[in-house]
Amino acid sequence: MNVLRPLLMAALLAAVSVSCLKSDEPEPNIEPKNTYSATTINTDYIYIGVKGGWFGWARDSAKIKPMLERITAEGKNPGFKKQNTSLTAQPQTLSFDNGIATMMPGMDANRYSYQLTDNGGVLLLRGLDTLTVPTESSTRSEILTKMVVKQPAYNKIEAAPAEADYEYQIRSLPEQYATVGFGELQFPMINYYLKTSNGVETYGRVNNYLNQLIHQQLATGDTLMIQLEGHNFE
Repeated sequence: MNVLRPLLMAALLAAVSVSCLKSDEPEPNIEPKNTYSATTINTDYIYIGVKGGWFGWARDSAKIKPMLERITAEGKNPGFKKQNTSLTAQPQTLSFDNGIATMMPGMDANRYSYQLTDNGGVLLLRGLDTLTVPTESSTRSEILTKMVVKQPAYNKIEAAPAEADYEYQIRSLPEQYATVGFGELQFPMINYYLKTSNGVETYGRVNNYLNQLIHQQLATGDTLMIQLEGHNFE
């Protein structure tokens, strides 16, 4: 697999590329009898989105670099990696048996149901059990919700139990997404750092596809820094 294309191309849904295949070409598919193993992580450049457009590293690194250095020094780096390169992935396997997919070690869960969606171009893994994780906020930023294409089937923020040492918790059915290729799967990852116009900062990483039009959803003064990754399994 080649290193990810520039941002706007890399963010396209797999279904788009699948639909462009010639009619006489076989469509990619998963092989449940196979065990897929993590091989490489392909990284894109770092970009900054503001209301109305994107700044890219190749053209605007003088604007991006100081901000990246600041948040890294403050320990707010969500996992930005060396840009536009291919890295060796940590050992990880994905196998299928009796309608259940097992990922070891898991991301948000180890065992999933699975199905092909988007005309067979995307593999959807959905956790068998609800996952509960603590969170510091009772609200999820609308920006983060709109940043991604795929929305989970179930995701609810609620008050934590009285005996907990945190205020809120998120209950969800963990989902993972992978673009289906010929003999391989690629899990799209988004590393992000967000600073809103009122000074609130949040950062993290998510397995999802980037909404290319997210910059149009930003308010004046919002800043969104992202780097896309593709985790390849063969």
